[in-house]
Amino acid sequence: MRKLPLTENEIRDLYSLLKRVSFFASITVGDLDRVVQGFNKAVCAKGERLIKEGVPGKALYIIKTGKCGVFKKKGFFSKQLIATLEPGGICGEMSLLDATQTNASVSMLEAGEVFVYEKRDFIDMLSKNRELEAQIRRLADERSYKNVISRM
Repeated sequence: MRKLPLTENEIRDLYSLLKRVSFFASITVGDLDRVVQGFNKAVCAKGERLIKEGVPGKALYIIKTGKCGVFKKKGFFSKQLIATLEPGGICGEMSLLDATQTNASVSMLEAGEVFVYEKRDFIDMLSKNRELEAQIRRLADERSYKNVISRM
């Protein structure tokens, strides 16, 4: 995965896409600006895995181009495709808040680009903005998210 900076057009697209993520949907424009600053764009090859089932998640991904498959383990050696994510699709959002293991794997079905927000960058951003941290914690509590990380 090769990371690249965002263009102005990509930043505009990202704003509208983030409004679809439940805990970003109701935050202020100023706070959304802070969130957007933490994103990078990654170029991914066909077959590249973004999320591995059974391990703690590391990032939020928004599909820019290409397609991703969401896979669930089926037995010891096989997996089952349970969903396909098209451009605009979002995965890994709970990784920003939840310290538990991921429920599925996500891999690129074709080469493409994804917007990436690393968990460590999200935590760092929140540590510098206590009001936003409190708001996101409140939203997470309202939605009954389990195992919200203890230190954001």
